[in-house]
Amino acid sequence: MKKKVFGIGIIGKEDFCQRTEIALRLLKDKDNFNFRRVKRFIKLILEDKISGMDTANKVFHVGRKTAFSSGDPDFDIIWYSSCIMHDAIHSEVDRRFRGGKDAIQSWEVVEWEEKLCLKLQRKCLKKIGATNQHFAYLDAAERSEYWKKDRTW
Repeated sequence: MKKKVFGIGIIGKEDFCQRTEIALRLLKDKDNFNFRRVKRFIKLILEDKISGMDTANKVFHVGRKTAFSSGDPDFDIIWYSSCIMHDAIHSEVDRRFRGGKDAIQSWEVVEWEEKLCLKLQRKCLKKIGATNQHFAYLDAAERSEYWKKDRTW
C-alpha cells in the first residue's frame, strides 16, 4: 500500500500505513515543533525488515519491531512517534554537518549522534504523553548501546 500523509510518503502493509499515519498525527497534535522537523527531514517512511535512516535520500526504513514494539497499541503509537522523530534527527544532523552525504563516521561520532537523538527523543516522549514504561524502554535501549550491535529491530 502507498499513501501520502502530511506530505510524507508511506509504503507498507495496510496496518503499517495506518499505524504510521496515527503516529504522525500524534506528533502533529502534541509536538508540532518536532512534527515540522519530521516533515523537513523525512520524505518517505518505508516498511522494511529492520529500522534505519537513509539520510542521503531522507527515507526512514522501519522494521515491525519498531512500529509494533510491544503489542499494546497505546504504548506502540507513542513509542513509534518518538522513533520517527529520533530518525529525523539523524537526517537533520547529516544535512547540517555532513552535507547529506551519509558519510562513514568514527564510533565516537556515532555515539555522540545517538546520544543526541536519545536526548531529544526523551523530550519528545514527554510532550506526546509517554508513561514511565516508555522512559524505562528508552533507558534500557540507551544502556544496551544498540548502536554498537547488529540491527535486529
